[in-house]
Amino acid sequence: MNKALFISMHQLGVQNGGSIASGNFLKVALKAFEGSVRVVASAESVEYVKALGVLDFQPVGARSTLQKLSCLFRGVCSDRFTPYVDIHLLQLLEGVSHVILDGSMIGRFAPMVKAISPEMHVTQLHHNCERKFYSDTKMPWWLRLFMKRVIDNNQGGGWRAADLNLTFTEQDKTDLTQAYGEPLRGKAVVFGYYEECGKLEVLNEKQVEDSLRLVITGNMSVPKGYAGAVWFVEEILPKLQGVSLVIAGRNPHEQLIEACARCRNVELIANPEDMQAILREADVFVNPSSIGSGIKVRNFDGLRNGLPVICHEGNVHGFEHLPDDVFAAFTDAGSFIHCFDRMRQTIKRGGLRGIVLHAYQANFGLEAGAKKIREYLG
Repeated sequence: MNKALFISMHQLGVQNGGSIASGNFLKVALKAFEGSVRVVASAESVEYVKALGVLDFQPVGARSTLQKLSCLFRGVCSDRFTPYVDIHLLQLLEGVSHVILDGSMIGRFAPMVKAISPEMHVTQLHHNCERKFYSDTKMPWWLRLFMKRVIDNNQGGGWRAADLNLTFTEQDKTDLTQAYGEPLRGKAVVFGYYEECGKLEVLNEKQVEDSLRLVITGNMSVPKGYAGAVWFVEEILPKLQGVSLVIAGRNPHEQLIEACARCRNVELIANPEDMQAILREADVFVNPSSIGSGIKVRNFDGLRNGLPVICHEGNVHGFEHLPDDVFAAFTDAGSFIHCFDRMRQTIKRGGLRGIVLHAYQANFGLEAGAKKIREYLG
């Protein structure tokens, strides 16, 4: 396998969905190319990238306010990498056989690379269908006008020009095909999501009590985090028997604080110091959010801790292939109760944590992702 140029649109090492997904995708690329990867990422990513053993790192510093406004108003980009790559692309391509673009909003590099070196293989990972992602993002109306052009120039341009388009989910592939048509040059495949699972440990099953502990995690300061949690507390939790609920996350919104204050069996933990300790004490992980596109890395909070997940149908994309005892979908109180009652019986029989962990590692381990990349690239 030859050397790859990996350009990421996210700051690596930050604890948010996009950055976590990008970091894991870089780990997959490093495995697939046996460490021979030139990485272009934000200068703030340096510690994370060096910790992975990357020897060829090209850090990109922040732009000035004038550069940001100029690029945005011209509909060119919303990132710091476009001005940098425009200047340094020829040097970045030296000694490289594959270009990997991590993120839809830097897709304009795909036709640029192909114009310089038509034989260069370009792979682009689409974290979301950006049109849908930004439709759920709060912003001024005037900014939305400019962002639409930026999205279509980048995601659409990359989709058409790349040799290989990767999506996390089938839904994103469908949405992108509807938005931009079939890729003109290459193909689009559902790649899935992979992360470093660690060593599988034999866990002692918790003593099953009459009351089971549900847990919801996430950034509770934004609608994608708190809106679903508020709905769950107000509409579904009162209909459940024999449960307690913990909601743990960043800066809870006032609406969520008020909703939790009205319920006796809810504990709201703001900005927890040790999320793992909270998850270890839980029995079932709940993802009540129905907003957004792409794969929801929040579901892995449950899976990597051996917790079965009950997820709103709007966020199940990428997890549909998991067994029902491991991952179930709901839309309302009735369907949640049905999923929960079935899982409650499985939990009481014992052994479910081990089943969840085995399914998690088999489906989402880094080596499985690296194997797929090698197959795609021949």
